[in-house]
Formats: sequence, C-alpha cells, structure tokens
Amino acid sequence: MYHYTYRLPVTVFRIEYIFTNMEQFKDGANVHVDDVVRAFSIATLNRRSYGQVFNLAYPVPYMSIRKISRMLGWKPESTMNFLRSR
Repeated sequence: MYHYTYRLPVTVFRIEYIFTNMEQFKDGANVHVDDVVRAFSIATLNRRSYGQVFNLAYPVPYMSIRKISRMLGWKPESTMNFLRSR
C-alpha cells in the first residue's frame, strides 16, 4: 500500500521463525537466518520487488519435527523439549 500510495520503495516479508545453526528448531515453520539475509539483499537490489509481499518460511503451512518423525517412522537419537509460549 505504501509503495503505491506514497511511491516508496517498500518490499514486505512475512517471516515465520528465524533460526541459526546454534539453536534448536521451534515446533513449526522455520527459515535460516542466512536465507533471510539473502532475501533482503536480493530484494534491496531489485526494483521489481518493490510493492511485493514475500513469504519466507517452509512451503508447507505447518510441519513439525514430531510430525515428520512420525511420518518417516524415525526416532531421533536425542530429544528436544519444547517450551510453551508465555
């Protein structure tokens, strides 16, 4: 809206959960920090991205590690304890 109304070079990103190599995965959609930086860099240098909205997340709306392990019949060597949101 701002791009069209005020002629500003605006690009919108919808980002789920950003993780690094040091973090445990959240139970949901994830995107690595390097991919977010790459997307921002590409959009900044490309005028065609202005006025666009990009979803930066796993392509499936919701795919948890638990669900994947059940689907594959896989049991991890270690377990993760997920904390509830406050």
